[in-house]
Amino acid sequence: IFQAFVPGASPSGKPVTSTSARQEPVAYPPPGLIPSPIASPTAFKIVTPTHPPTWTPYPTNTARPGPTPTPIPLVGPAENAAGQILYVAVDDQGQRGFQALEVDEKGMSKAGPARLPSDLLPEGAYFPSPDGKYIVIISDSEGGIFGNVLEVSADKIAPLIGVEAFFNWYPDSKHVLVRKSDLGLYLVNVYGKEPAIPLVMPDLGDITAAASSPDGQKIIYSYWKGIDGQPAQIGMVNADGREAVEIMQTPYQPYNFTWSPDGSQIAFLGDGLMVMNPDGSGLRRLGYFPLPQYYYLTLLWSPDSQKLTLPIISEGSGPACHGWGKANFSDVNIIVINIATGKVHTFPVEKDSGNIDPAWSPDGKKIVFVSNRGGAPNLWAADADGANLYPLTTEDWMVRFPFWLRP
Repeated sequence: IFQAFVPGASPSGKPVTSTSARQEPVAYPPPGLIPSPIASPTAFKIVTPTHPPTWTPYPTNTARPGPTPTPIPLVGPAENAAGQILYVAVDDQGQRGFQALEVDEKGMSKAGPARLPSDLLPEGAYFPSPDGKYIVIISDSEGGIFGNVLEVSADKIAPLIGVEAFFNWYPDSKHVLVRKSDLGLYLVNVYGKEPAIPLVMPDLGDITAAASSPDGQKIIYSYWKGIDGQPAQIGMVNADGREAVEIMQTPYQPYNFTWSPDGSQIAFLGDGLMVMNPDGSGLRRLGYFPLPQYYYLTLLWSPDSQKLTLPIISEGSGPACHGWGKANFSDVNIIVINIATGKVHTFPVEKDSGNIDPAWSPDGKKIVFVSNRGGAPNLWAADADGANLYPLTTEDWMVRFPFWLRP
């Protein structure tokens, strides 16, 4: 079932020097997407985008564009927290599989978790589609990030396609944004029934990150020519591959783009945690937050587009590696950032415990996460500011990657 799955070694990254007097832990770009070092970044300043009328983007789309996509309705917060939490667990026999937990309007479990039937799932990082019906499982290997797309239902787990360099889900949950072997950016159907749509095709260098607007009309991407000392670029292209334009050039490499659910803002990692408007205006840094290395898509918007949650490591800690052992919790915690005020809420931890893998409830009032408080990894939930913690599972199994689905 997973013949295309390629296990690999832990990624590595190069530290980013903090502007504070103390040494900060490092923030890592996605494995396989780390370019050769470029010149040291200049002092940060707000970048005002320009659009010269004669400018031609470096990526040139030489293939035939795809069909114009139909706008996808935006999804706001639900009325309450009712739904289903799907997560991955390793049982007593060492079998890794999906489990489903039903929760009520207040975010409390209605019954014990139910195991979904599936073959043994591979180790890796799990990224659900917006509707939760599909999963991308990615793993590191030399030369890039490879993965598999699965269809998930209550009675089966079906493999679909393999992908290279997965960047993000398209909001219809039927397509993914990937980089192919020619280093171009493509929109690919998860069933493989449609021709892949080329979005930007670089003649030099490659695409290093991408994300779709929540209505499915625009794709933001970053591009680097692969030449030392040359700036990276942030560009925008229509979802049919037409009208690629440059938004800005940056001395740092942008990655992990995440579009807010209302389409008004884009968060990404660059010179710290950055937020900007889709046209590049209003660019600002929310702060420097050292990230665990095992994350590839770390920035999670709240359903009301007002907050971001992400995991961080403690100052002085080494990079945690992705996996399924106790080391995942060492000095790792969850923070929630208010975008308007910049205020940061840190989740409480106990001695020798940590918090990983956050996910928002449908109404945005709670966050589910994995914690080893109490001696064993289990699902916990809390208010969006980290208060009022309570356990959702009490098993002695290793669990990872929860996500909260609407009914």
